[in-house]
Amino acid sequence: FAKDLYAGIAFDYAYYTDIETDTNSFLLRDNELGLAGGPDVGLGFAAAYDSRDSRYTPLTGTYILSTLLFYPELIGSKYQFTRFALDARKYFNPWYKHTIALQATTGFSNRDVPFYDLSLLGSDNKMRGYYQGFLRDKVLVDGQVEYRMPVWKMFGVTGWIGAGRTAPDYESLSIDNFHLSYGAGFRVRVDTKNNINMRVDFGFGPDGIAGTYINFSEAF
Repeated sequence: FAKDLYAGIAFDYAYYTDIETDTNSFLLRDNELGLAGGPDVGLGFAAAYDSRDSRYTPLTGTYILSTLLFYPELIGSKYQFTRFALDARKYFNPWYKHTIALQATTGFSNRDVPFYDLSLLGSDNKMRGYYQGFLRDKVLVDGQVEYRMPVWKMFGVTGWIGAGRTAPDYESLSIDNFHLSYGAGFRVRVDTKNNINMRVDFGFGPDGIAGTYINFSEAF
C-alpha cells in the first residue's frame, strides 16, 4: 500500500485428529475444549510495517505484524472464536555492527477457544528456556531485549533478557506474576551474501528451567 507498509487477507486452516493425552493430563481433568479435534477454519486480515535493513540479521529498522482472524461456523470451523496477534520489533545500531534488538508481542482470543489455539508461552524464538506451551491461556504478553556483538571474522555472541506471562484476560495481568527468561549464545556466519548466521542459544529461567536451541537466522 505504501513504502514498507503491507496489508492483505489472512487465512488459517488446520484439522486435528487422534488427540491422545496422559491419564493425569489437565486437559482431561478440566474437560478442556478441543479434545475431540476437528477443523479450524479462520479468515481475517493482516497488516505489516517492515523497514528493516535485513530480513535475516537486521541492524536497524522497525517490524510490526498484526493479524486478526475469525473462526465462524459459516466457513466450517468446529469452534467459534476470534484470535488477534501483534508482534512489534525495533533494531538499533549503536556502533560498528553491534545491534540492540527489542521485541514485544501479545496474543488474544475469546469465546470457545480449543486448547491448541490458545496463546502459548515459550519457544525457540521467544521466552527461550521455556518449551512452547509451557503456559497457555487466552491472553499472552511477552517481551525481550537482546544485544548482538561481532567478535572475530565470522563469529559473534549475543545475550538477552525477557519476561512474559499468560492470563484469561488483560484485566488479570499483573507485574508480579511474570516469568523471567535470560541467556546467551554464539553466532557463526554461514551465508555472507545474505548475511545469515547459524545461532546456538542457551536459555534459562528460575527453578532450573533451561533450553538449548540451534537454528538459522536471528531469533527475531
